[in-house]
Order: sequence, then C-alpha cells, then structure tokens
Amino acid sequence: MVPLVTVTVAQRLTTASISANVRARWPAPWAMRPYLVAGGGALYADLLIDTNNSSLYPTRDATGWGPALQAGFGADGNPWRDLLLGVEARWRWSQATLREHLRPNPYTLYSASRSGEADLGGFSLQASVGWAF
Repeated sequence: MVPLVTVTVAQRLTTASISANVRARWPAPWAMRPYLVAGGGALYADLLIDTNNSSLYPTRDATGWGPALQAGFGADGNPWRDLLLGVEARWRWSQATLREHLRPNPYTLYSASRSGEADLGGFSLQASVGWAF
C-alpha cells in the first residue's frame, strides 16, 4: 500500500505593466465629461506555484514579458466645488511567454519545451473620488 502524501499548493501570479495611454475627451457641458482611452506597452508576469518543496511535486517558478494593449471608456469631472469623481472601464489584452526557472538556482532556465504562453488579459472597472486643493 502506498502512503498518502498531503501537498499544500499556493499559487501566486504577480504582474506589472508599463504602458502609454491616450485619452480622447468630449467637450461636454455637463459636470461629468466622458472620454475614450487606448494604449499599449509591455507586461511582466511572475507565476509561482509553491508546494513547500514536496519531493513529489517541486515548487515551480516561471517569469516572462509580453505585449499589452488596452482600450476603454470613462467619465470624470467635478459635480461640486473641489470634489472630483471618476469611473472607468477597460479591457486589456496581453500575452506573456513564461519560462520556468530551476528552483535551487533561479537563474538557470529549463529547456525551451518548459515555456508557455500565458493569456493575461481581462476587464477592469475603476471608480475614483478625490478633492482638489
């Protein structure tokens, strides 16, 4: 009989992007001014699958860069004196090539067969409140 082994798996995906955006704003007479936003840049991703260095399932770490494009719309303005409000919705497309690192030496890469494309796109909705001074 084979003994059972309990493995705790914790996954962590960290991303950081560098992008440039352009806004096209409508010259609206309302308190809230709508706009369109679009941009692009690069995205860095780090995927860690931590298994507490189990002998059967070693901890895996993969990192990589890829392009990122985004588009969205929003509205901002100041409906009352010194109060700033905003809301924005964005869609992002990004695809990074992740290459897995060998655990004892984090600078040694596995062969090219141990890499893969990660689709890191998504939808985001953001609201903001602030005061002008």
